[in-house]
Amino acid sequence: MKANIFTYSIELKNKICRLAARLLGNEEDAKDVAQDVFEKVWKKQTKLQNVQNMDAISLKMAKDICFDRIRHQQVVRKHAQQTKHSNDIRSKVPNYAVKDLAQLAKKLIQELPEKQKIVIHLRDVEELEYKEIAEITELSVTAVRMNLSRARKSIREKMQKIIGHGL
Repeated sequence: MKANIFTYSIELKNKICRLAARLLGNEEDAKDVAQDVFEKVWKKQTKLQNVQNMDAISLKMAKDICFDRIRHQQVVRKHAQQTKHSNDIRSKVPNYAVKDLAQLAKKLIQELPEKQKIVIHLRDVEELEYKEIAEITELSVTAVRMNLSRARKSIREKMQKIIGHGL
């Protein structure tokens, strides 16, 4: 019995690695994805006892992990581009002003209500779509939009007040 499970695990690992390598274009990252999938399956083994098609569940997990990594790489690249653009701006604005504004924005975001804080992070930092945010937060798309709008408005108003009044 254990030999079959071991064989099945190796076959599944190979399937996951092939899928991940195709999506990510990197063998080492593909192996990491396979390890992540097996770790998730191990942690959720009691919930997955009655699953008929473990391959399908595992491959979906692998796909999701790959897409998360791809999104992360896109965010890193975009951040690098923004950093280059920020460096151009910083040459025109004193460094202390940019640093102070960034710290102020981070502080104001931390002061937001929890839902607004999560929504603004997922949308503006992780760059997720409204529908994805709705699924993650278990809010409606309308509620996501409303929370994001309120969060941005609150931060904008507080920053304008602080900057405008020098408080």
